[in-house]
Parts: sequence; structure tokens; C-alpha cells
Amino acid sequence: MKLRSYLLCSALALAAPLISGADEALALPGDWALENKAAAYRVLGPREIELAAPANTDLFVAPDGNFARDLSPRLVTRPAKGPFVLTAKIRPGFGTRWDAGVLVLVNDPQHFMKFCFEQDYRGTNRVVTVVCNGVGDDCNSMAVPEDAVYFRIAGSVPGNVFTCYSSADGKKWFLIRSFRLEKTDDLRVGFSAQSPAGQGCTVRFSEVSLEARALADVWEGN
Repeated sequence: MKLRSYLLCSALALAAPLISGADEALALPGDWALENKAAAYRVLGPREIELAAPANTDLFVAPDGNFARDLSPRLVTRPAKGPFVLTAKIRPGFGTRWDAGVLVLVNDPQHFMKFCFEQDYRGTNRVVTVVCNGVGDDCNSMAVPEDAVYFRIAGSVPGNVFTCYSSADGKKWFLIRSFRLEKTDDLRVGFSAQSPAGQGCTVRFSEVSLEARALADVWEGN
């Protein structure tokens, strides 16, 4: 794989502390930090943030290993050991293909998972998952006619197995994908925005929550 120069340049995107006072109103547990440069970041309320990706930003490793990028901004924290549930309503300002609002799990530039509300290569708003254990495994799921969707990721560290859900109303969940990350020794979880081929993408995350609990029903997502 032609990843050596990429890893030397961007090995583990360094976390920058949040701007003083920027997270005072954010009602989420954990110590949150921005990784990679954001075009903008605002706390809009106790459970609502806005994150803007600059142009040409992505977190991706091609399936053949010949291309990799770790530039998309993300607001992340290290979850407490044990089960957790990360939830948000995601509303991206789509501009061009592959713009997305993302729930993200990231351990290092070769071990991560992106749960994307994305404009696909034909211009359709779609649920997309990317699991990377060395190289990317990219899957396009259902189209979303609305301009916002609820996403949820549930899993556990240790355990390393996670499940993604989507919902139109934040109450009735549909299981999208279950997967395993091979490395979670430095796992961070949170929110990201990307614009791999565009001039930037601003994403609003509302009704955000990070709960230290297991799901009562893995199929129903609650």
C-alpha cells in the first residue's frame, strides 16, 4: 500500500483544544476537541452544533490503498470504557457530490468508521457507511428524500463491535450496518463534516447525545 508518505505527514491528526468558552453550553459528557481545521465551528445550544468543512476535505483510504486523506474537521471525545450510544439529527448544506454530515469513530488514519448523510455521485442524498480496517469498505444505502435524518451508533470499548442506525423521526430506528474495528486503543467518537470534491459544507447537528448505556434491543436500536 502506498500509505507511508501519507502517514508520515498526517499520522494521527492532532487534537486542538476547543476555543475558550466555545463548549460551555454543550451538554455532552467528555472532553471534546476539534481535530483538523474547520472552516467554522459554533455551539448553537446545549444539544446543537454547527461544523463547517473547508474545500477538498475528507477522511478516506481507497480500497486498493493507493490514496488516503485525513483532512475533514471533526469534534470528538474519548468515550468511557464500556457501552455507549451516540445520536444526532444531521442537516448538511449540500453543495456537490460527496458533501456530508458524519457521525465518526476514529482510532487512527487507517482504523475508522464514517456514518455519512451524503450527496452521492449522482446528486441524491443518501445514507453511506465507510469502515476502514487498513483500507476502506464503502457502502451506499437508502436514499433520503428529506433534508435531515437521525443517525445513531451503538457499541462498546472494549468489544470493538458497533452498529449503525438511521431514523426519520428519532424514535423508530432501522439497522444499517454492524461491523468491527480491529483497533480501538485510541478511539474517539463524535461529529464530522466533509467536502471531498466541493468548496465546503456546513452541517448542523441537533438533538445530539452521548449516553453510557447498552441498547435494550439491538434490532430496534433503542
